[in-house]
Amino acid sequence: HLMYCRSGWEFLRSTVWRLLLDYLPTEVDSWQATLSSKRSLYKEWRKDLYPKDARRRHSIGDKLGPRHSGEGEGGRTGGNAGNNGSEGVDEESAPDPLSPSLDAHWSEHWKESALLGEIWKDVKRTNTQYAFFSRERDPSIADTLERLLFLFAKLNPGVRYVQGMNEVLAPILYCFYTDVPKEGEADDLGYQDRDNLEADVFFCFQRVMSYMTDVFVEELDEAECGIDGTLDQLERCLRVQDKQVYLHLQQLGLNPKFYAMRWLTTLLAREASTGCRAWMRCTDLGLR
Repeated sequence: HLMYCRSGWEFLRSTVWRLLLDYLPTEVDSWQATLSSKRSLYKEWRKDLYPKDARRRHSIGDKLGPRHSGEGEGGRTGGNAGNNGSEGVDEESAPDPLSPSLDAHWSEHWKESALLGEIWKDVKRTNTQYAFFSRERDPSIADTLERLLFLFAKLNPGVRYVQGMNEVLAPILYCFYTDVPKEGEADDLGYQDRDNLEADVFFCFQRVMSYMTDVFVEELDEAECGIDGTLDQLERCLRVQDKQVYLHLQQLGLNPKFYAMRWLTTLLAREASTGCRAWMRCTDLGLR
């Protein structure tokens, strides 16, 4: 099946990821139809759900802050998702979306603006040390990250957006956008079209999130599937696999939340010393 990638090994990784995340079926003959259907669906969502004036609404969202987007202060990774002093209208002059004097349309409008602002704050500082994510080099990358996260939040209202999701999304975007056939080479799967790639990234990101959504849901924190239960599982695993390290951490009185919460909510994307490439190689081995 992998020989279907006629252009060689250059974009083999991104195709394998699509397969392992069940975005592509194992039957090669079905690939074209699957991709066409999924990409069309994503384009409909993008047209219907993503605000045409999203860029203009960033400054409003920056000032509205997480109170209006339905999220708490900060995020699962411990960063500050609150007011960052960006330009735009101040919070006092911005209408409260929960005010009974506003109809449902305007309430949703201001909630979306707050959500856009919250996401944009994190997108602006996502992997800024790498040229690929530099807004000066290619501002469309940041725009794409924001759009993907916004659409995920809209389509998953029970989870919405939580800080840390941007870190999980970034390596998938990097892999898919850089692992493509060169100009003039065969492109049977439409990898040279960035609209197609954006759709592929969305569905694969959604699949990854389906395995870890519970750690982002505050109401599930104390459940076995939530962040506290997951940290307990990690601690038990460490006790079995490396008792010396476990006992050392116990002697230090170091709560796993201080070192492992970010690992679990970003899949180590922020901890890999060599960045996206290291994360991708680890994921190649452990995606399943």
